[in-house]
Amino acid sequence: MGGGWTRREGASAYRLVVGLGNPGERYQATRHNAGFRALDHLVRRLDGYGPVEMCRARVLRAHADGIEWILAYPLTYMNASGEAVACLVRRLSLHLDEILVIYDDMALPPGRIRVRGKGSSGAHKGMQSIIDHLGTDRIARVRIGIGEPPPGVAGAEWVLEVPDPEQAARINEAARLAAEAAEVWGRLGIEAAMNRFNAMTAASDGGRPETT
Repeated sequence: MGGGWTRREGASAYRLVVGLGNPGERYQATRHNAGFRALDHLVRRLDGYGPVEMCRARVLRAHADGIEWILAYPLTYMNASGEAVACLVRRLSLHLDEILVIYDDMALPPGRIRVRGKGSSGAHKGMQSIIDHLGTDRIARVRIGIGEPPPGVAGAEWVLEVPDPEQAARINEAARLAAEAAEVWGRLGIEAAMNRFNAMTAASDGGRPETT
């Protein structure tokens, strides 16, 4: 796999999970770093170890049930996330169906998540950077709701703010669910993750599950 990374004996599959955010203490608790927080949960769930720095990302590994997990925090800052992801995909010889991205979404209320197997970036610049660098929107993703900004507050300002404690708790719970969804995706596939987590959210919202 390059850089001293070799296929673990008995590993039957690879899964790259990328959490999006901005590096540094200044951004740690902001809404925009919900993807980083979800990856923190997944690292704990999978007992990830490392880290190493490669492709301008902080990368950890985990092994479970024959799956080799690669857990990546891009260090490029949000809007250039695609540079790190594309480098990892090339260096580790990964296929598109082995990649999942977790990131924040203003279109969803705090505490909600959505799982999709493809689609546009929804104007999220980090996800758009990944789509641009990989040349496709057929990338699995989990979106974490952070809510819309109030009138008079720009989106760019909203995502870089630290939410109040109540909203922060809801976002962190959504990040925990996103990590669980990522694990289901890795073990059972995107359809299983969508059916379980989108149906769960749709039921609580009184809507229908999302299937694309």
